[in-house]
Amino acid sequence: MGRQHKRELAKTRCPIAVSRSAFTLIELLVVIAIIGLLSSIVFASLSSARAKARDAQRFATIRQIQQALELYYDAYGSYPPCLQGTHSSDQWCGRCDAGGHTEFAAALQPLVNEGYLPFVPRDPLNGPPCYTYEYYTSNNPNTYGNNCNNIPLERYAYVIRFGTEVSTQATLGLFSGQRVAGREYCVGVLR
Repeated sequence: MGRQHKRELAKTRCPIAVSRSAFTLIELLVVIAIIGLLSSIVFASLSSARAKARDAQRFATIRQIQQALELYYDAYGSYPPCLQGTHSSDQWCGRCDAGGHTEFAAALQPLVNEGYLPFVPRDPLNGPPCYTYEYYTSNNPNTYGNNCNNIPLERYAYVIRFGTEVSTQATLGLFSGQRVAGREYCVGVLR
């Protein structure tokens, strides 16, 4: 066997082919950057979707409270009064601070006792910056110039106000104050 034949035999038995079996560092960094960008886009849309879902829950809760208040009114001829708690100068039952839900719950507890509501609802975020439900009745004349849908609070039998994160639903009245990222809405019944 000659030299030439040995070389050809070696080539057929053990072919040496140059192949890339690994990624370079640059390729890995590009892939990681793309994945990071896509995940941040997905998380941003999920965050927005969650805020919209909480707003939809708020609107549904307010409708449920309104129906319960009307059933209570039909049975007793009046709405449950807002008996001021720790802030006696404030006409609202429910505030932005830690005790706010307690006042709101106390005011609407008769609706639960009579079976018009299964429980006193709580805002999905229930906290700063003032995502709470607040209930006003006209038993306190001090309204601080606030209004619901450009009508002074004194003309309402009751008002419920609540804040949203992103919603701009035009079918509800807007409250004169603004403490949240979205809008502050109010619903009520005129006297």
